[in-house]
Amino acid sequence: MRTFMGLLLGSVIAAAVLAGAGYGYQHLYRLPAGADFYTVSNLAEYALAAPREALACLIGGCALAGLLGGWAAARMSAAHRGGAAITVGALVMGAVIALAVFVPFPAWVTVASLLLPIPMALCATRMATPRLEV
Repeated sequence: MRTFMGLLLGSVIAAAVLAGAGYGYQHLYRLPAGADFYTVSNLAEYALAAPREALACLIGGCALAGLLGGWAAARMSAAHRGGAAITVGALVMGAVIALAVFVPFPAWVTVASLLLPIPMALCATRMATPRLEV
């Protein structure tokens, strides 16, 4: 039961961090006035013209979501710390894949966002393990 609750809490925290990263992206790279994003080509032009700082905000958000969500999941579930954290990292990767399908960002952003959540979740497992269990 604690593992499931840890997964739930970690997923909520990871979603909140990803939403915060999206907010940071929008803060750094505002929507143009009168934008029409009902077509994929307009959305692709907007996403591909984003500055590197805004794209770095998305990549950092994915890494931080894996770290904080994995830490919360591992800290709450005492029996399966590694499994809970890696599951949250995999859910973050699923969110990145869904974002890459709907919004065509540059390839390096997608690759970096896919590679970071699982290692960060493993680091979170190590951080959440008490000293006496190591």
